[in-house]
Amino acid sequence: MYVFCYHPNTLAYTGGVPAEYDQLQPGVVLVPAWASKNAPPSHDNAVEWPYYLPEKDAWEVRPLPEPEPTPEAAAPAEPTKGEAIEAMQATLTAHLEAAQRLMDQMKAAAGEGA
Repeated sequence: MYVFCYHPNTLAYTGGVPAEYDQLQPGVVLVPAWASKNAPPSHDNAVEWPYYLPEKDAWEVRPLPEPEPTPEAAAPAEPTKGEAIEAMQATLTAHLEAAQRLMDQMKAAAGEGA
């Protein structure tokens, strides 16, 4: 026998687990907290989900909420091949200029110490 679990806050169905039987009372099923002996009704997981109604010891199938649309402006546009090459060239140029400045500073410091 299985018992069918639900989330303690949302009461949404979370799955079934094998039931344990009471060792002191043969034939009596132990139902853990946040579970029911009643199976949820059949449903289409893509568009709906069962929720437990504890006051009725029954399940209710509700439609899933619509996903929030994501603004297209939030996703950066994929750079073109030319833009990517220009960005890499600009980065390389900046690194080379920084390296040249560092070399000039090191040469100046070495000349002053001699």
